[in-house]
Amino acid sequence: MDEKALDRTYYFTMLFHRLDKERKGYLRKEEVRDLMDEIHSLMEGKINHDTMDMKSEQFDQYWTTIDHNHDGKCYLQNVTEVITTYDIWRFEKIRKEEIEEIFDTKPHCMRSRVLGFMSTPNYELFSNLSTIVNVLMIYVGVLTRSSNKEMSNTPLTAWLTFEIVWNFLNGIELILDIYGNGSVHKAFRRKFRAAIEAFCQFLNIMGLIFIISKGISIDTYYHLCKPFEFIIFLRLLKLTPLLHEIRSTRLVITTMGFMLDPISTLAGVVFLIFYEFAVIGQFLFGGVIENASYKTPYDNGGSFFTLMNFNDVFSSLVTLFALMIVNNWYVMVNQTCAYMGNINYRLYFYAFYYVGVIIATNILVAFAIDIYSVVCRLDDSRHANKEIIVKMLEDHERMEAEKKAAEARDAKAARAAR
Repeated sequence: MDEKALDRTYYFTMLFHRLDKERKGYLRKEEVRDLMDEIHSLMEGKINHDTMDMKSEQFDQYWTTIDHNHDGKCYLQNVTEVITTYDIWRFEKIRKEEIEEIFDTKPHCMRSRVLGFMSTPNYELFSNLSTIVNVLMIYVGVLTRSSNKEMSNTPLTAWLTFEIVWNFLNGIELILDIYGNGSVHKAFRRKFRAAIEAFCQFLNIMGLIFIISKGISIDTYYHLCKPFEFIIFLRLLKLTPLLHEIRSTRLVITTMGFMLDPISTLAGVVFLIFYEFAVIGQFLFGGVIENASYKTPYDNGGSFFTLMNFNDVFSSLVTLFALMIVNNWYVMVNQTCAYMGNINYRLYFYAFYYVGVIIATNILVAFAIDIYSVVCRLDDSRHANKEIIVKMLEDHERMEAEKKAAEARDAKAARAAR
């Protein structure tokens, strides 16, 4: 057992004994609820011990999984199951809408049927394949334009008409998504494809208005062929959720989402360092590198390294970025020192490398790696909790079925006895 696991076990052991004020060796039901409050305070990192908003009916359901012996007691060896129960409750709270979508309590209403049909793997496969096949229409359009040397109206307008009809057929999917989810807001939040399709329909309607105002002609086609091809490529973004099914890609996407807010401050600090060194570089080397008098070993017909200079703030930032990625940095350093006629100016570049690369950039990289490791642990925990929830629901359904079967047998036996 690693050191963290030992610390965690020791903490919960002390917490168990603190709640067991009567030293009876077990916790009663209400004391287990207090234990879960303490776990919630620890997990959420709150100093003031807020009580969790778990309903009594939920706790009663979870209590049946903790109280194995059905004696109303939770012993020390069952504390890990209390922690697991808390994780399940928290997962259900965060993923409430997704769970309600999977296990709908009203499977016979039309909205649930529509939502269930559009969430089936077969429908998702059909929708994705139709999106991919639609890309072939770009190739068809190119062939039509290249073979239509007589500038005939018919093939071009046929292509345009097909795309308009196809776009409106995809609009039916958007309408069904909105109807199945109950509102536009829920549809956009639950289905990534809904937002993409809404924008595609907006462009399609704008194109239709243009056709109605100008009429169908070759000029209309050449005005609209590129916007409609853009719609085809834009609709391909509906396939991006498929990348979320690949664990490595899902972890990278989630890590980028977690990094957006906290990394902005760190990125601001790094930019400030770059800007300060850019200003100092302008003060020291501004206007010095203006011609190609210094030849580097890599110059072939012209000194392109002279573009790496400190003549203005933008050139300075570009030069510092090239130095940060250590791309032929020694050439730029030697070039600058040669123009200045003093090798002591290397101290400027040493200072920037130490502050800008070794410290600032490596902090950003370490921060990203740390978030990635946290996301990996969260993904594993989420997957495990989801399996536990599904198993609990399956066990609940099985117990309900067995209960109904037993009631039916008892009723049959009672009728037979009469």
